[in-house]
Amino acid sequence: EWANARAVELIDALSEDNLAKKYQILDDLYNKYVDSKYIGRFVIGKYWGYMTPTEQTQYMQLFNRYALALYKSYPLNFKKENIDFKIYQVNVLSAQRAEARVVIHQNNLPEDDALQNIIVQLNIKDTPEGLKLEDIKIAEVSLIISYRNKFYQMIATSDGEMSWFLEDFADIVKSMEQQQQKSKNKQQENQFNEENKDIE
Repeated sequence: EWANARAVELIDALSEDNLAKKYQILDDLYNKYVDSKYIGRFVIGKYWGYMTPTEQTQYMQLFNRYALALYKSYPLNFKKENIDFKIYQVNVLSAQRAEARVVIHQNNLPEDDALQNIIVQLNIKDTPEGLKLEDIKIAEVSLIISYRNKFYQMIATSDGEMSWFLEDFADIVKSMEQQQQKSKNKQQENQFNEENKDIE
């Protein structure tokens, strides 16, 4: 029931035409239903212990900004009439964790298109704040493991110096946010022009 409700909310958000409203809804969904503390700790892995408490706080703040900017770099224009989904399997792993497997069907794609049906696994955890998402697997590929590999490469580029890594990470996050804002402004401008074309 939880996975089904979140999927409906997500599809409704992706179908929202107003970009600012879309981003706000998606940000709210992320902050409420994604276990960002767990994911942030997981992707940094063993290097968490290499940081001072101050650096750990700085990293978690940067990671949350990074995650919110990251999803905005992907195409987010969907029409809910083009998407169907079905939760076809739920596995309870423990008192705190479960997996929900979802098939997403894209009605606007040809039948022979490999992306017409996408299998997604949601890893869900019961936390003191309620049920939260801690990982997504697409074609059995874990999102958080992929990002751990990416973060380890970033740290290696910084010669394992966490202070250097945090400086580089802050620059990356700032650049992503600036690019996202430019794209948002451009899309809003195009949307405004389209809405007022008939008036002119």
